[in-house]
Amino acid sequence: MNETTPLDPSKQFVAAVIPLLKEYLEKLRSIAEEAQRIREVFAKERLDKEKKRILTLKYDLLTQLFKRLSPPATQLAQEVSQRIEHGKLDELDRVELMLRLAEYEHALLSLPRVFSMGPLAA
Repeated sequence: MNETTPLDPSKQFVAAVIPLLKEYLEKLRSIAEEAQRIREVFAKERLDKEKKRILTLKYDLLTQLFKRLSPPATQLAQEVSQRIEHGKLDELDRVELMLRLAEYEHALLSLPRVFSMGPLAA
């Protein structure tokens, strides 16, 4: 008899949230890296008006993307945190979620610092 048993809801949550945390961790890191790269180019290179305009546009688009991602990304972190604290998770799942959440939150909380310097200098 090879009946498939339904997954425990906590296992379903873990199976769904780990890839999501991985995906958005990488997304947040790439936003930070690209914003820092643009800032470095702006600071170190002599740029003509067109190049400045293009880099400023790219930087503004990254800022807007972060602002749009931030509320649901924060909500995801809160949901995972609540499940870690109050969910019926086995210990290995709990530890894995704690580790992944720590990385994810670090990336999420680092982005405001990246953008805190304000718009690029003209």
